[in-house]
Amino acid sequence: MAAGRKTGGRPPKPEAQKRSEEVKFHVTPAVKRRLQNEAKAAGTDLASYCREKVLFGRPPRRIPPEVLTAVAELARQGNNLNQLARVANAEKSTAGIASRLTTLIVFYELLADYIKGYFHDR
Repeated sequence: MAAGRKTGGRPPKPEAQKRSEEVKFHVTPAVKRRLQNEAKAAGTDLASYCREKVLFGRPPRRIPPEVLTAVAELARQGNNLNQLARVANAEKSTAGIASRLTTLIVFYELLADYIKGYFHDR
């Protein structure tokens, strides 16, 4: 491989962000089952569940499918906005797309508020 050539993939994390240390603790089988059931209900694995519970005092939140769908729709609409911006740049005018841009911006704001509302307990 040539020097300076990009290899692709995710860049490596800095050492300070790597989860290289372990914390172990012993529990009874009943407590372990309870933690596993709570982790499953939260939609996460046992380690992530315990980490969140210890560090933040609350279990991780399960993101409902509606919110994931809304985030995906926001990404799709971002592609539409990019295409409209290309048209506006090519034509050096927004005259033909102004109403579509306005509609798209209103849609963005509503969708963003919906997503934020879930994460900020509105």
